[in-house]
Amino acid sequence: MTRINAKELEAVDTSDLKEKMKELSEELARREREEKFSRAQIVERVALEQGFASINEAARVMAGRFATANATVTYCNPYNPEETWSGRGRKPKWLHSFQMAGGKLEDLPVLPAPAAPAAPSKKNGPRKPRRTGQS
Repeated sequence: MTRINAKELEAVDTSDLKEKMKELSEELARREREEKFSRAQIVERVALEQGFASINEAARVMAGRFATANATVTYCNPYNPEETWSGRGRKPKWLHSFQMAGGKLEDLPVLPAPAAPAAPSKKNGPRKPRRTGQS
């Protein structure tokens, strides 16, 4: 690639620089699309070699592998029902204190499983205007 030093750039007209930048951006975008397509073809070939019917089937299997189920049990602090624990992650201080005092997890009140969240509506109201680079 040809290097241009700062003195040479000063001699180039601003409009010519903008035009060259546009050409370079378009070329870069084209090359990135080609590389992405090439990588996708490799992934698809490997998926087919591994016995998947399509790349979409492989993606569904992988998505299911990493999906986490919602916690179904929520333990409640018997002294303060506002404090709860889903049974996952680090135990809260109230639960640790309860167990240190001889309480058992099975003795705690359990809240019903939370309802699954509703699917988001496609109509979320008017779109926010896009911010432009101008102040």
